[in-house]
Order: sequence, then C-alpha cells, then structure tokens
Amino acid sequence: MNETPNDLIVRKGEVICHPNDLANHSAIRFQVRCSDIQSFPGMNADPEDYLPAFVLRKNQLVVAYLNRCAHLPMEMDWNPAQFLDEDLNYIVCATHYAVYEIKTGLSVRGPCPKGASLIPLAIHITENEIIFTGSESE
Repeated sequence: MNETPNDLIVRKGEVICHPNDLANHSAIRFQVRCSDIQSFPGMNADPEDYLPAFVLRKNQLVVAYLNRCAHLPMEMDWNPAQFLDEDLNYIVCATHYAVYEIKTGLSVRGPCPKGASLIPLAIHITENEIIFTGSESE
C-alpha cells in the first residue's frame, strides 16, 4: 500500500468529497478499510488494513474502484490520481498498460486475463456529497 499524505482514509458511510471537488476527467485518491469491502480473490490483507482506491469523473459519470490493476495487484496511477489515457476515454495502468472501460472497469486491452476487471466500489452521490458505501456487490 502506497499511502500518500493526500490520501484520505474513508470508512463505509463516510464522505469521499463534494461533487464539485471532482473535476471532469479527474480522480481523487482515498483509502478504504478492508473490513468495509467484500473480500475478493487475491485479497491477502488483514481486515484492519487499508487499500488504495479512487473516485473518477468522466462528464456526468462518476465511478469508484480499488486502485489495483487486474493484471498484477499494483497501484495504477501515472502520477497521483491520474488514471486516464491521453484521449481521456479509458483507465490505464501505468505499469502494465492494461486498459479498462471507465463505466464498467472491464479490461479491453493489455495483459489482463480475458474477463478481468477492476474491483468496483459502491458510492452514493447527492448534491453535496460523494459517499463511499462499500462494495458494489453488497
């Protein structure tokens, strides 16, 4: 885990940011507690550990994922909170060049196994808050 001083620790039910803080084509990094998400294959962390995550806006679409490449479990940003390709259409892993759809997190090119995808996080968006609500499948 590469926690940076700017990474906010967000527990389930807490606010990640205000919608206006998330500019178009940008992301905000944060950390989630392992006990606040469902376990997934390869999750070798203690329930009290934290994993890096991000929330990203592309026009009106706002999504959140663990900051973990589906090819190898490494953080993906080019620079802190920079995940998009130069055309701003896909999430790209800076290490492996795995390419993911923004809306679904599904891998569309690169070294990931067929059907691999990013691990989605559930969020609730109101006029004033983007709230982390746990795992997408909950």
